[in-house]
Amino acid sequence: MLNLEVRNTEQLEEDDLNTLLAIFAVTEQVKLTLEDSNGFLESNQSAINMYRGIFREIAIFCHHLRREEEELIISMPFLESLQLTFTEVPELSLKQLSITALNELDIVGKLPDGFSNLLFMEDLKMKNVNIRDDCIRYASFIQHFTKLKCFHLKCRGSLNFSPIVESLASCEDMENLCIEGWAFYPDDVSALASTLPNFKKLKFLDFTGTHIDKSVKKTAAEKLVEVVGSLVYLEVLKFPQGAGMKSVSLSAIPQLQKLPNLKVLSMQICLDDSSIYELAKIAKEGNLQALQQLNLNVNHDITDSGWRSFFLNLDKMPHLADLIVSRMYTHNLKPSASTMLAFVQCASRLPSLLTINMCGWLLDTEDVQLFETMKQEHPQAKCLSLNWKWLEPIVPIIKEDTF
Repeated sequence: MLNLEVRNTEQLEEDDLNTLLAIFAVTEQVKLTLEDSNGFLESNQSAINMYRGIFREIAIFCHHLRREEEELIISMPFLESLQLTFTEVPELSLKQLSITALNELDIVGKLPDGFSNLLFMEDLKMKNVNIRDDCIRYASFIQHFTKLKCFHLKCRGSLNFSPIVESLASCEDMENLCIEGWAFYPDDVSALASTLPNFKKLKFLDFTGTHIDKSVKKTAAEKLVEVVGSLVYLEVLKFPQGAGMKSVSLSAIPQLQKLPNLKVLSMQICLDDSSIYELAKIAKEGNLQALQQLNLNVNHDITDSGWRSFFLNLDKMPHLADLIVSRMYTHNLKPSASTMLAFVQCASRLPSLLTINMCGWLLDTEDVQLFETMKQEHPQAKCLSLNWKWLEPIVPIIKEDTF
């Protein structure tokens, strides 16, 4: 491997460039280190681009990268290691940044203060990043990203989430908001309730894996779920989970009537017999006709009679393709004959249905046969599948006498 170190050089003389080209021509791999050589990649782009397939490692220590240099590095197909150390972060045109860390690394604390100069940022995603001690610092960056359209934060939260929410308040173009893994405390719920209405263009709202803490008063939680009704362009809605959400689910479901574009709805670990009946009722009234996926996983508080009432009333969902009603194997449910009949009749009323996931339901031969009989007359007979058996990692026992 050729170890090429460049210091305090922006552009090579023609003779030096020709020499470098000759060396590249007989080199299989290159490790490039740039120190205080701003613009080197751009000014020598033609030569580097010609041999971009031989670069394996790049370490850059300089003020910043120019747009052309960023694109050149990204185009290197076999680059294995990239180390960037900047002394300043200018107002770059960077619009998208996604950071996924292993073992919850403390990345926010290591970002330079100039990170806030990325004023054109539109898409910011962080996953498995440890920000428990850096929420306020992270919020101080985000408040400068007023052009944000997509914001994802998927990591274990802290007790100080509200500053991050408040920092997003000026992002009027927000279309995609995903918060996963947090517990919403009173201040967080209040911040969300006051901030979400600013996102008039929001299409994707995902609170998967979050829950409303028991310290949040019911009236405050109700204000949060009622705000959802003002987000009229929503296409994907995934509610928080747990007991806090369950206590206000009856307030949340009527808001769905105000979301004519809703295609994906997830209400996991938050429904009981009363709330799931209300969900079926608003569907029957024609308020969920655009819905394509309905995820009601792990709602163990719904009884057999609750499911029967749901299946009897669910209707007028012409585009529903995926119905997910699975339970954990620790909470299996053996449906009664009347509930199974209601389920089969329900499936027959959903003309676009392709997949039904109901693991944790103990179906017998007669139950499956009832479904298969209905399936023969279903518009999606060739594609409709019912998944109710758990897949277990069992090692097969092969006997010699079977061959």
